[in-house]
Amino acid sequence: MTDLKLYRWRFTPVAAADDPWWQGREIWDGLEVEAASAGAAQLEANRIYLIRLAESQPFRAEQDINPGFDDPRLYRIDRIGVAGAPPGGTG
Repeated sequence: MTDLKLYRWRFTPVAAADDPWWQGREIWDGLEVEAASAGAAQLEANRIYLIRLAESQPFRAEQDINPGFDDPRLYRIDRIGVAGAPPGGTG
């Protein structure tokens, strides 16, 4: 079995705050997660969003539960280092 290497990923908004593509979504600037790949980072960011959403308010059926982390028109995903390394560490 191979050890899975985790990296740190940062989500940076690329659409202007007034871009209609946001469709009323909250804009998360600088969210960082640890994951093995960019795709896994998107899933982790979605998980964090859903947890914070559930903790902050009661669920409403009309509520949008897609924060848009998987949309390249909204966010850029950058690998910024190895998980557990000091800031700026490339590992």
